[in-house]
Amino acid sequence: MAKNNIGDWFQSEFWNRLRNHFESCGLVHEFVDTRQAARFVRAQPSDFMVKANLGADTNFVEVKASEKHDSLRSCFQMVRDQQCAFARKWCYLGERYTFWFYSEPRNMIEVWDGMTLAVCRAQGTPLPKSGLIDEFPWDQLDQKMIEILTK
Repeated sequence: MAKNNIGDWFQSEFWNRLRNHFESCGLVHEFVDTRQAARFVRAQPSDFMVKANLGADTNFVEVKASEKHDSLRSCFQMVRDQQCAFARKWCYLGERYTFWFYSEPRNMIEVWDGMTLAVCRAQGTPLPKSGLIDEFPWDQLDQKMIEILTK
């Protein structure tokens, strides 16, 4: 896999797969990347919003990746305060917010509960393993994406 920037690569891969799985039967939306748009765009709630089908929850999805870290627990600082604030807000309103983390060294993906991250950030505590929704190898991304985002 040729990747100049692991985060951009993972975000692009994730978006392509979201569109492939959910565009025909639901709603998928990619928010403007605040980092890329600089000062022209206000902070966005997440990278993506997904409504898989009529009965499914609305999911706000933030994706992260690392070339050196094994888990989001070891690089929690890469999650911005603003992202945790959005996670808290949307979860409080009854929506789902998840953080998807790809570890290149392990070739694994972790899916974390957004409210857990928000609470830990507010309290200044490390991420507990209990906030981990799922963990799986890269080759299961499509299957797990459908499974997790259609609830």
